[in-house]
Amino acid sequence: MRGLRGVLVGVICIYTGLFSPTIGIINNIKFFRNVLYGPPSFPQSLMVTSQLKIKHSATQCAATCRTSAQYNQSWSCNSFLFSRITGLCRIAHSVALLEDLFYQGHGDLYAGCDIGRGYRLYTSGSTKACLLLVRSVQTYHNALTICHQNQGYIASTKTTEKMNLIQSFLAKDVSQIWIGLSDAVKEGVYIWEEDGSELTANQLYELFDPGEPSDISPTEDCSVIRLYYSGLNDVGCNFQYAFVCEMKLMNPVQTGGLTTHNDD
Repeated sequence: MRGLRGVLVGVICIYTGLFSPTIGIINNIKFFRNVLYGPPSFPQSLMVTSQLKIKHSATQCAATCRTSAQYNQSWSCNSFLFSRITGLCRIAHSVALLEDLFYQGHGDLYAGCDIGRGYRLYTSGSTKACLLLVRSVQTYHNALTICHQNQGYIASTKTTEKMNLIQSFLAKDVSQIWIGLSDAVKEGVYIWEEDGSELTANQLYELFDPGEPSDISPTEDCSVIRLYYSGLNDVGCNFQYAFVCEMKLMNPVQTGGLTTHNDD
């Protein structure tokens, strides 16, 4: 996914509920707003893959996003694009569906951290991530399936700040955690689950423990972090460990000025 030419400027917290005699569902989510510098433009086309609504505010748009998920359990909205000029509200189940319209200046893009599913926003330095710790041990592929079912993927550690953030989950009862990085498709070519990008030489040097990945066994295709160790280690994918699911937040590039975080 491309880096954004924008800035994270605010937060909308939405708490919505749907109740029936047999089931109660509470959907809580925090949406983080990303805006491009420069004036917003009028949309040239409404032919988009997301759902189109007319709303008077970003808060109403966010509420529509969550309500749509309640009434259609197979379609889970976790992001939306809102134009302050036209009032157009586009809701989508994936940030990627709205990125191009955002780059074209069609509105502010809000990416959600779904706290209703158990996700929380964590920070380490300038790094922010929407994460869900799953203590139940699973194989790598089962962990990947569970994260996909929760609108995420096994968490990445592409930077040392992100590594520090994930390592903060390690404890005596969670001594090893899967990281979303493997060379299962092609031996020696490590791919991040987050976006399908290849592990760089710098990342290999900075993130893995000395002497790792060792590939002692041809089945050591998956990656973990371990308590009392500073970096990644390659292990067999059929081991069972705890894991952290990550829901994609937009990570805008800071291009100057102040960044504020306000709960609306």
